[in-house]
Amino acid sequence: MYETYIVSGGGGGLLFDRREPYQIVNVAVGADQAVFENIEAAERLGTLREKLETLKLYLHSFFYISLFNALLVLSLISLVALKLYSMILRQESLYRDFSVDETAFSQKPFRVAMFTNNYLPFIGGVPLSIDRLCRGLVQVGEAVKIFAPAYPEPWIDPQDGGVVRCPALFNMRLAGFPVANVLSRKIKAAFSAFECDLVHVHHPFWLGKKGMQLAKKHGLPVVFTYHTRLERYTHYLPFPGTALKNLAAHLMIKRFANHCDAIITPTPSTEEYLRNLGVSALIETIPTGVGMEDYTCWTPQQVQALRSRYTAAEEPLLISVSRMAREKNLDFLIDGLAKVKKRIRIPFKCLLVGEGPEKRRLMETVAALGLNEQVVFTGNMLPRDVARCYLAADLFVFASTSETQGMVLIEAMAGGCPVVAVRASGVYDVVRDGYNGMIVAESTESWSKAVATLLMDRIRLSELSANSRGFAEAYAEEKIAQRVLTLYRRVVVLRKSKG
Repeated sequence: MYETYIVSGGGGGLLFDRREPYQIVNVAVGADQAVFENIEAAERLGTLREKLETLKLYLHSFFYISLFNALLVLSLISLVALKLYSMILRQESLYRDFSVDETAFSQKPFRVAMFTNNYLPFIGGVPLSIDRLCRGLVQVGEAVKIFAPAYPEPWIDPQDGGVVRCPALFNMRLAGFPVANVLSRKIKAAFSAFECDLVHVHHPFWLGKKGMQLAKKHGLPVVFTYHTRLERYTHYLPFPGTALKNLAAHLMIKRFANHCDAIITPTPSTEEYLRNLGVSALIETIPTGVGMEDYTCWTPQQVQALRSRYTAAEEPLLISVSRMAREKNLDFLIDGLAKVKKRIRIPFKCLLVGEGPEKRRLMETVAALGLNEQVVFTGNMLPRDVARCYLAADLFVFASTSETQGMVLIEAMAGGCPVVAVRASGVYDVVRDGYNGMIVAESTESWSKAVATLLMDRIRLSELSANSRGFAEAYAEEKIAQRVLTLYRRVVVLRKSKG
């Protein structure tokens, strides 16, 4: 018994060579043999119809095989259409609308809502930076509302209502500050009532993200200050994989920054980092200001009294200020001080100002190295009291490599303290090697040698001290606040001019 199969077309229905004929292959299959017969078509289709039929057959086969293919193609077509549409819309705002009157924004008081994951009474670089900017803006007549977590410790708001305390979900024991409830209705209500002109966020997540969401909802521009090298803090995350955590930190910063209208970086090196990361938004380098009144309020007698509390006559006094945390590289600093002790063999004192999760362990390290006579842990101090310590000290020593700006370096210089620090971002931008301090490689031998050299050369130390004071004058918080305000107004004008 025979079965007959008929195959048509050329090459599976697609003709790749115009010389190929249309044909039918008649296959007759029997019990012990198969008979093939080629039957050529008498005529072939015209060129256009042939192409259309071929395309029709291809599309039919493609979509017939898988519904997924059809959905994939439709999705790609939709994405291309959306991209073209966005590019067409963007053409309308390539140039500013110069009909917008900029003077209208420069004459009226400015209203700024700030969002931060930590603030006073928590002592740290970010809270102090925000506080100084806020004070500077208020001094020039602007209105500021700060949205920050509620702390169990009491703190008196000098502006009386300038800070909206967001209820805490829980307290991060290792980091030392509470995590705010971003879903609290209090945030939304206070934000709407304030009627701000601009939102300034200080972190790319949590309350910072909440601030951006509220800004977008109300059509307001967003400015972001890049305070923290987040990849240096990933050890606080409760899961393994340092490389992946670092990558996640970089990607989060890039994505968040590119959704902002402008970014403030405290130093040129941090601006360079953001550009290398792929951030295309407007970036302005504006450092944190220093409250000079914290230094001028102390009399020489008060400064000398503090110095006498810790040192004998002619005994050098060193100081370092930071959180007692892993990322501050304090083990390096303490090991370096032990080597300074061996190098100079004269008595000295070093004040370690700050608190943090590593303090108890660091105190044990100091005792183990026999440095109890040289190192004094003072705990946290108010900014004004820290300024008094700077005025009393001879030299500021630093080992952190995780800073975006090293704000304490400028504070120390304002008090006449030259700096010895490890070469790193933030440090490199403010310490002029041989002018207002010394920068060394991350080696305790190099670091201790630099410290010992300055302690043994009082004339050079005095010269660097004078240079440090002059260098810090450019960082007065009033001057910095004016620069930030200028950026605010520019951002608002750009937003208005682009609709």
